[in-house]
Amino acid sequence: MDEDPTSDLSFYNELCHWDGFRNTTQFDLTQNSLESIPREFLEAIPATFFIELLSNLEEDDLEYLDPDDEVFTHAAFKIDFATPVKQYKGIKVCMSLELTTRNAREGNLSANLVTYSGMTASSMRSYSFPIDQSITVRQVLEAITSKRLQYFKFGFDPSENYCGCRDFAVQAFYHLQACGYVDPNVEAVFPEEPPVAAGLTAYDILGTGYSRDGMPFERPIDKGTFHQYTRVVEPYMKYRR
Repeated sequence: MDEDPTSDLSFYNELCHWDGFRNTTQFDLTQNSLESIPREFLEAIPATFFIELLSNLEEDDLEYLDPDDEVFTHAAFKIDFATPVKQYKGIKVCMSLELTTRNAREGNLSANLVTYSGMTASSMRSYSFPIDQSITVRQVLEAITSKRLQYFKFGFDPSENYCGCRDFAVQAFYHLQACGYVDPNVEAVFPEEPPVAAGLTAYDILGTGYSRDGMPFERPIDKGTFHQYTRVVEPYMKYRR
C-alpha cells in the first residue's frame, strides 16, 4: 500500500503549492480566505455584474424536453473586468454542492476566473446590473464573506431536488446592495428573446424558473441552511411560504 503523503506534512504542503497540482483558476472561498486569490485579480475593477441562471443539462439533453418543460437552473454571479487581467476577462462566483466530502449537501463557495466576457454559453438567461466602478473585486467578495455566507448547506425542495443556490444568491445580493455596490434593477437581459417583463429586479429573477424554450415562470426560492449567518427575509424576496 502506498504511503499517505499527508503523513509527511512538509511533502504534502509542497505538493499542494505546486502549480501542476492546484487548479489556479478556481478558488475555494469556503475553505480558504480571499488571499488565496492572486492580488491582481482582487484589485481588478468591475465593469458589469451579472446574475446567470445556468442550465444543469447538456444541449443534447435539452432536446429531449418538451418546450414547456422546466429546466432546472443554478444561480451564479459573474463579474466582467473593466480591463482584462492577463487572459482573464472576469470571475464567476457561485455556491455549489461540495461533492468531494461524504456530506454532499454542504456548499462550496467558489470563485472561478473566466476568459470570456458577457453571457455564459450554458445560461438560460443572464441579467446585467449596474455596478459601482470605483470599487474592486476584493470589495465585492468581502461583502459576501464578511457576513459568513460561505458556510452553507443545501436543502431539498418539495420534489426532493437539491435547492439552495438561489437562497444564497438572494442573501449575497442583498448585502452587495446594502454596501451600495450594485443596483437591483435589471439593466439588460441576454438573450433578449423571449421577452421578459419590464421593471424587473434581482429579487424577481431569483424567484423565477424557466421552460426549455426560455419562457419564465414563478418559482419560489427554497431555503438551505446558513451555519454562521441569520437570513434576512424581506417582502420583496420570493421565498416559498
